[in-house]
Amino acid sequence: MPTVTAEKAEIYYELHGEGEAVLALGHGGAGNRLSWFPNVPGLMAQYRVLLFDHRGCHRSPCRPEDVHVRHFANDLSAVMDREKIGRLAIAGHALGAWTALAAGRHPDRVWACMVSASAGGIVQPGIARALQTGPGQHVGKPALRPFVVAPRFTMARPDMMFLAAQIARLN
Repeated sequence: MPTVTAEKAEIYYELHGEGEAVLALGHGGAGNRLSWFPNVPGLMAQYRVLLFDHRGCHRSPCRPEDVHVRHFANDLSAVMDREKIGRLAIAGHALGAWTALAAGRHPDRVWACMVSASAGGIVQPGIARALQTGPGQHVGKPALRPFVVAPRFTMARPDMMFLAAQIARLN
């Protein structure tokens, strides 16, 4: 189980596939690297896929007060340094988009950046409250679900919502 030490956290990561280019996948706040399970097999044909647990999620332990988006890009950089990855593309979902956007400000290290289900740094009131109380207090809890999951999806795919809840419980 590869980990790298970052400021006040141990960051767990995995590399899958044999592609030349590296694609990092940043998960949402109620998930972890397992959230990307439907995507990884298809991506591995073209990329080496870097999965990681954000600090405070599943296998990346730290104190709740040390879980904050301001650390996420540096956590990713620590993994890149450990694996000698010069540049990568990153896709970030929800909370993972904060990682992608912060990392994307370093074009010497990131050649492409994609975000989904994120306001792109525009902070809605519910998210602002979560950040004030420390996002680590909300990891694995459904408090932020209304901001990242469409109500129709919740009703149409109860199987996926159940799986997402089980993945979140690992945090």
